[in-house]
Amino acid sequence: CVWIHAVSYGETVAAKAMMPLLRERFKPLPVLVTTVTETGQGLARTLVPSHADAARFYPADFSGIVRKFVEVYKPRIYIPMETEIWPNALNTIGDAGAKIFMLNGRLAERSHKSYKRFQSLFRGPLDRVTAFCMQTEADAPRMREIYGSPACVFETGNCKFDLDIPALSADERVLLR
Repeated sequence: CVWIHAVSYGETVAAKAMMPLLRERFKPLPVLVTTVTETGQGLARTLVPSHADAARFYPADFSGIVRKFVEVYKPRIYIPMETEIWPNALNTIGDAGAKIFMLNGRLAERSHKSYKRFQSLFRGPLDRVTAFCMQTEADAPRMREIYGSPACVFETGNCKFDLDIPALSADERVLLR
């Protein structure tokens, strides 16, 4: 499958913008979306079957649990949204042969300092990521510094702005005003 992980409602909104493109590019692979929060899961379930084939809660980041999840869903591509760095998951998914692409990544200055402090712990899991697609020109250099390889860190913008927003009817415009 193509496994998209979006923690909460906001990340699921960003993922929704990418799902039609991913479904088209990687068919016939099914699309699995996982979340952590109830609100994220609520939105994810509304995306089945139009945007995704299944919505599940994200497995706890323990090697054995993640390994069983990977054995069941067999991801070929794993896409964590907005800098979701779960070390055991990245290691297990990478070891299973999946390509990992972080989409809509962001790395605030405060988080950057924390990751920098524990850079050696994150080095192995981050080495499994094929590409980091970061939101802004401030996020990309921070990730390059943490990751250490500028060649696979890109500034791609925020996926939330890529959503098609349906036009409002005349009645909806009146109601909104």
